[in-house]
Amino acid sequence: MIRHFYLILSVLMTLSVSVSAEVVKLSTGATLDLHTPDAAKANGRAVIVCPGGGYSYLAIAAEGTDWIPFYTELGYTVGVLSYRMPNGQHDVPLTDGRAAMKYIRDNADALGVNPSLVGVMGFSAGGHLASTIATHTEGEERPAFQILFYPVITMQSGKTHQGSIDCLLGSNPSAELVELYSNEKQVNGMTPPAFITYSENDGTVVPATNAVAYYNALTAVGVPVKMQSYEKGGHGWGFSNAKFAWHTQLHQLLTEWLEGLDELLNVERFPDVETYTVPAEAETIDEKGIPYLYPNLSTVVINSSAIASTNYKEKTNLMQYFGNTPTRYEFGEGITIIGRYILTGASAVTSLNLPSTLQTIGMHAFNKTGLETVELPEGLTSIEVSAFANTNLTNVVLPEGLTQIGASAFRNCTSLESITLPASLESLPNYLVSGCTALTTIKCMRRTPPTAANYMTDTKLYPSITLYVPAGTKELYAADAVWSKVKEIVEFEDETPVNAPTYSLTPANTAAYSIDGRRLSASHRGIAIVGGRKVMQ
Repeated sequence: MIRHFYLILSVLMTLSVSVSAEVVKLSTGATLDLHTPDAAKANGRAVIVCPGGGYSYLAIAAEGTDWIPFYTELGYTVGVLSYRMPNGQHDVPLTDGRAAMKYIRDNADALGVNPSLVGVMGFSAGGHLASTIATHTEGEERPAFQILFYPVITMQSGKTHQGSIDCLLGSNPSAELVELYSNEKQVNGMTPPAFITYSENDGTVVPATNAVAYYNALTAVGVPVKMQSYEKGGHGWGFSNAKFAWHTQLHQLLTEWLEGLDELLNVERFPDVETYTVPAEAETIDEKGIPYLYPNLSTVVINSSAIASTNYKEKTNLMQYFGNTPTRYEFGEGITIIGRYILTGASAVTSLNLPSTLQTIGMHAFNKTGLETVELPEGLTSIEVSAFANTNLTNVVLPEGLTQIGASAFRNCTSLESITLPASLESLPNYLVSGCTALTTIKCMRRTPPTAANYMTDTKLYPSITLYVPAGTKELYAADAVWSKVKEIVEFEDETPVNAPTYSLTPANTAAYSIDGRRLSASHRGIAIVGGRKVMQ
């Protein structure tokens, strides 16, 4: 019976006439073919439809005007957007999409539309435009929902429709532009709910991985999303193309999703909440859709040792709960271990608060975050491989008591200007500061140089670095094969650390002396170092 109803509805919609129809010329030069429903059916919602065409033409009928009766019969105001072709000017379609959203919201009263209930729909490259409007806009420009049919999502060559890339971004786009318009990478907790559908055999035009990648990105930050795939149908089946056999079922499914929007859009959200706290007793994070429910979340407080010490994987870490919106994470007192990969890739994170009880920071824990500053606690004893690599740190002071540090711990921190090495650190790992192109200062608190085989592979960086060493130890560093490569060695006065060892010169042969096994040249004969200081010459 239900199936017969939708068959009849599809026929009736082809005969349906909306109360009013007009073609509006937008401020950008694009046009909006605008139709309003019968007053008795109007539900106060609107949808802007973006036809596909590879950003080179518009499939205006099957992916545009054919959908007008479907929406007006359901009570929607619908506008089919004839956006301009970009010809390599990537901002042109998005500018038109924003103008369409603005027109409907500015004229909401006259159209009988709730300005907060305007969504977008797109097909193929039009799906890319619809998802761009959904992910690149804020406030009143952002749509309330998005409907995507066999969409182009990414702009990465080899993973999507090449013609769409060329027409939107040009023939040789920069990596930054590709990243910007790869919409699976632009999702956050404010991205609107989505309905996505595609055919599994659509590999020759737009690989199905586009839709799947967008679905995964949305679910990762808790945005409500419905995705329906079909075994066959290819590409471009629009409203009623015969090569797709499931139009009736799909129209029914979409109708039911649209009817359920009330629940999605009216869910209680908490825009005033900026801090989310995970209690100490928590073993898991059970609340779903946190970024969606708390759209302005800026700080996450983790008081649970179980959550903090979990060894995550790069793509299933804390971002699966909180998205990539919070800028600060605070870890509570009593936590001793921060697990591996806990925030890898959280580029929005710029600051941390670490507890005084912390002893270990796991492998890749904060790799690829946007971290700009961090204060490492005195009780910290171990930093594992690549823990702070690829961050925006500018100054790092490693605490006294740190005895282990993994390879590449601060590798490719291109903003790093200075690093202080504690006396407790006897040796440095490979690639500790490799790729730190802004590095100009290393301060070493040890009285003898820590073993450093390949702590920096970038030999071109040595001439830019000034090494600061404790008073009375300059000659020891100057005699070291690695440390002697720096531009300048400068001594500083300081209090000898409590754990500083006591050294004395012992004759090795007539030509050289050694300190704890380190051989010195004959010119160092007669030096005695006690308590870390040179006392006699």
